[in-house]
Amino acid sequence: MAKADPEAPAKRQSAAYIMESNKLFRSNPEITEAEVDRLALIAADQAVFGHDAKKDKKGNYIPQGIGSPGRETSNHFAAIRRYEGKEAWEAAVREIQKRDPKKHAELNLPKLPPEKPA
Repeated sequence: MAKADPEAPAKRQSAAYIMESNKLFRSNPEITEAEVDRLALIAADQAVFGHDAKKDKKGNYIPQGIGSPGRETSNHFAAIRRYEGKEAWEAAVREIQKRDPKKHAELNLPKLPPEKPA
């Protein structure tokens, strides 16, 4: 049995969900509500993550776009600093510094000392 999606109530309010469910009900009057719900939730996910989105072992979508791990840009870090603050920016810089030193150097990010345990 599939695990319940905690975001399903919000997805059911999306335009993608509503359009897909209306299309399904009009094209096949005998279709069950459960089947429409399942297919429309898939359509909502495809609208957000793309039709070819990949999932991990737990069934969560893997970020693939610009700014996702491995595809960061200097603008990504500038936006974090501007909108999330210095602490979030430092945490993001430390994370990429540890995970991918080559990308860290490529983006000309400052080398920060490791965070001291609290």
